[in-house]
Amino acid sequence: MRIGSATQSPVRNWLLLALLAIFCLPASFSGQEPVKTLTITKIDPIPLDGPRHSEATESLYYLVDTAYPQDWQDEVESSNTFKVMVDGHATPFEARGSGFGGGEANASFWVYLGAPGKKKIEVTLVRDGKTVRAEKETTVPLRPVLRLLGHYDGECLFENESLQFLAFSAKDLSVKVNGKDVRLDEKPVPGFEGISVLTIPPSLKPGNNSIAYSGADPAGKRFSHTVALFYAADNKVKVGDRFLVTYGGPASKSGPFYYVTADGNVLVAQGSVKWMTILKQTPGGWIGAGEVFGNQILANRAGAGTLALSVKSNFMLGEKLDKTVQIAVEP
Repeated sequence: MRIGSATQSPVRNWLLLALLAIFCLPASFSGQEPVKTLTITKIDPIPLDGPRHSEATESLYYLVDTAYPQDWQDEVESSNTFKVMVDGHATPFEARGSGFGGGEANASFWVYLGAPGKKKIEVTLVRDGKTVRAEKETTVPLRPVLRLLGHYDGECLFENESLQFLAFSAKDLSVKVNGKDVRLDEKPVPGFEGISVLTIPPSLKPGNNSIAYSGADPAGKRFSHTVALFYAADNKVKVGDRFLVTYGGPASKSGPFYYVTADGNVLVAQGSVKWMTILKQTPGGWIGAGEVFGNQILANRAGAGTLALSVKSNFMLGEKLDKTVQIAVEP
């Protein structure tokens, strides 16, 4: 339908008034007014498997974002007086970045909030000799964590090593290797009350191994997980065995790049390289996720097989042989 000139004028005027109203809104309504003191702007769970994984995965730590007036920044950053408390008690935290813009500065922290339940987070800094505080509440869900450390499902191990597991908010823990209970040595992680590391003695047999680990949440509800590990004892495997050999991991677009080449006769590389997530503990006690490459290998026929592990340190350079792995394939 065509709008006549008599109708266009009030419509145009209404649109102009609406646009003026939008542009004349106070900065506080649009969210652009800078903060006037220290505030906690956001508290988000950090996926245990890293940022590229769904937030539905378990979390140990939370990202606490703060904002404060930009004209405080030089003093705040030079003195570095930030502290983080949870329910009135000091807690482990690490600075994870800062920035500024629009008249305000920002600082982010990884914070350990502790056991499940409602929490009050308090962040403080010192300016002009006075302590400035910000508070915000959040809830840590009742979601226990029990995970294998340092390895991934389907990985090939060349040593029968002790295995470690991460436990958080879990009780009545049990680990079975190939259906048999194994002894657990549980030790708390200093400074991170509620997090512990379980260690089992070397318990793998040559070939495929099933590791089942289970526990109960604080309410008594049982849960369990299972992973498979392949043990190439004395670098020996059998015809038909399939396993993942770990070498390198993703880096920058410039490199380094990692390659595993099989001889193609006794050993055959199969399929694309898999990106696998592993959990590792830092010397400071924090648990972090990393990505490694799992290379799919098939023991094709009996004989002496060779894997060549090479690296290209930069995309402009050629590959260099890092090492070779000799594997005997038995009938």
